[in-house]
Amino acid sequence: MARKSLLRDFGCDLAFQAGDAYVFSNWSGYLDAHDPAAGWAMAVAAGAKTQHLHTSGHALTQALSDFAAAIAPAALVPGHGNKWDEPGIALPPVQRLDDGQPWQVP
Repeated sequence: MARKSLLRDFGCDLAFQAGDAYVFSNWSGYLDAHDPAAGWAMAVAAGAKTQHLHTSGHALTQALSDFAAAIAPAALVPGHGNKWDEPGIALPPVQRLDDGQPWQVP
């Protein structure tokens, strides 16, 4: 599973075979099944099984707090979002990074 825009970041091409499976987990409005450069179309063309299973990227505050408590990380590095310091969200220390900023895992 990968957004088309992320493929160059991984430095790879998708090469599906008939025995493969491709799961698209974003909102269906982002799925362009007719774009030949999209993973979905490449999987279909190769005869791979495709499935759309939407997973929301918008977790509830309590769910984020519960998850953070369960894994007890030394620090939390958010991938995106802007409400990590909101009152009512119990999180371990949040380590914010600027785009492209490296971080050494302690």
